[in-house]
Amino acid sequence: MNPFATKKKIPTLADIQSRLAYVSCVQQLEEVKNMEGCFYLRPPIESYKTLDFHKFKEIVECGYNYGREIVQFIYFIFLIFVVQLNIFLIIK
Repeated sequence: MNPFATKKKIPTLADIQSRLAYVSCVQQLEEVKNMEGCFYLRPPIESYKTLDFHKFKEIVECGYNYGREIVQFIYFIFLIFVVQLNIFLIIK
């Protein structure tokens, strides 16, 4: 052992497993995002931490409001499409 060498941190088994799980999840998420017919929606929850259990209702409300806005937007686009289709069919 060299007393002048810098000490190297060897990752524990838990560290290695955690990193592998993270990489696996990221890869799987990217695959799902690129699937045909799959829409990836991510509510704005960056400000919340993993252990913010006491903010559960607030997080649920955030997700609900985000989802509601997305559904309203999709419904609006659908209505525009239907109106345009009806105009096209009337003209034809």
